[in-house]
Amino acid sequence: MKGVFLLDNSVKDISSEKIEQARSLVSMVAIQKMNTVSTRGEDAGWDIDYGWLDEVVIIPDPDWDAGNDQWLEDTRPGEVVDPDPEPDQGQPEEDLVDNGQENNPDENILPLTELEKQMVNRVLLELEKLKNVNVQNYQIQKITFCHVPAKTMNGILLLCEMFFQSAQLQDIDRMAIIWHEIHHIDKKHYSTSLESHQVIGDPIILNVPPEIEQIIRDRMAQEFEGTNMTPATIEAWYQQSITVTHFNSPEYYENEIETHRNERENFPNVSEFYENERTYLEWYYEEMLRIANEQLKK
Repeated sequence: MKGVFLLDNSVKDISSEKIEQARSLVSMVAIQKMNTVSTRGEDAGWDIDYGWLDEVVIIPDPDWDAGNDQWLEDTRPGEVVDPDPEPDQGQPEEDLVDNGQENNPDENILPLTELEKQMVNRVLLELEKLKNVNVQNYQIQKITFCHVPAKTMNGILLLCEMFFQSAQLQDIDRMAIIWHEIHHIDKKHYSTSLESHQVIGDPIILNVPPEIEQIIRDRMAQEFEGTNMTPATIEAWYQQSITVTHFNSPEYYENEIETHRNERENFPNVSEFYENERTYLEWYYEEMLRIANEQLKK
């Protein structure tokens, strides 16, 4: 497997430290991708190596002259740029249902397995009983991969593979997760602009309280378990996770904070794992709201 970075041609020199950070980042993205197909991989007889990529190539794009902003937009996550594609020798992929959204290979709709249907129906029935929610009013689909258990797009509730595969999530957590997205839909938060703004000046390093740092490091330890990640690589990944280079609109963060507070009121007794997750997210969105407000005043 090979990871390729295409850089804006304004980049003249890359330090060995930056190369190592990039290599770590690409490797972690690959590992997260492989984690999402590990179950299907075992069924297909694949041999998945969760270690380093064989090679990471970092090259400038000599023909690019549109500037960093356009480059970031055109190469945002989910779009693949391969200057030297090789013939596909792998297993043929399943036919994916187009949900009418942007053609992002990471956000294609997948059918639910029978076990997943049973899980969702069980959670929805409990949610109806506990919170009198008419789940028939909402369109629920499963997408192949994202970094959160669920999200909302154009009024559709999208369940990610993490929602089904995470061993730490309990049914009460899944109820809270679905309720959270339903709240976004009811409040029409999905209409909020997701335009990304680049930080003015140097990247911002978040000031992380000790209890939040512990949550982040515990989560990383779980994600990296069974991999060959070195302490230096893990530390580089942690530093990357607390570095801000882009931000969304203040309204986006305000909606998330308001929804998290309502979720906590409605579901105070979740698992320790999920409690840590939402404690981290509440802190993170507060920090990002502060940064967004400060940046937009400059």
